[in-house]
Amino acid sequence: MLEGPSIAAYALLIIASLVPSLSMARRSALVVIDMSVEQVGDLSYRKQQVIDTIGRLIDSNAFDLCVDSRLWITDPSKSSLPTLYPTVGRASTKGAELIPELRDKNMVFVHKWNYSGFTSPSRLSDVLKEHRIQEVFMTGINTNYCVFATALDAFYQQYTVRVIEDAVSSIEGAQGHKDGLRWISKFMGGDVVVTSHDAINRTNDAPVA
Repeated sequence: MLEGPSIAAYALLIIASLVPSLSMARRSALVVIDMSVEQVGDLSYRKQQVIDTIGRLIDSNAFDLCVDSRLWITDPSKSSLPTLYPTVGRASTKGAELIPELRDKNMVFVHKWNYSGFTSPSRLSDVLKEHRIQEVFMTGINTNYCVFATALDAFYQQYTVRVIEDAVSSIEGAQGHKDGLRWISKFMGGDVVVTSHDAINRTNDAPVA
């Protein structure tokens, strides 16, 4: 008498059928921009809200990778910014360190050299590729400077880009923040700007590429 497949065999078949769909799940990264002691110290508009929201996003475990992209200039000749801000982002200074509220969070630190976190010699692009990231969620400061520049470069590199509205701010206050969001929507599309609730739900829903 022939026996049917065992329970173990059925289990293996089910697992095998799931593997292709799992491999198609869009991998996402949370990029935390310039949350340094000196830069956050100059922030007044929604400062605590942004800090709390970024912390909650990291702790949600909704992202495959969390990146601390922060100015850390070891060689001023490799950046354009020291001509404008000679004391900002200098490597190994107290001001360039990550704010205390985020220091115990699980993030990969990638040195940032210019307005955009992607500008060489930054390794941000390499790190995202190493983790097979397809969708990037931007947070941090400033909405109308570094967040905008980093999001635009990610768009150029054909990542799906999201900017989390309640997790970004600007030292130029509400108007600077609104200007940045307007530019982001204009150049990258209206669906790019999302809320933290949207971001967590999007990743938990495992969108398919």
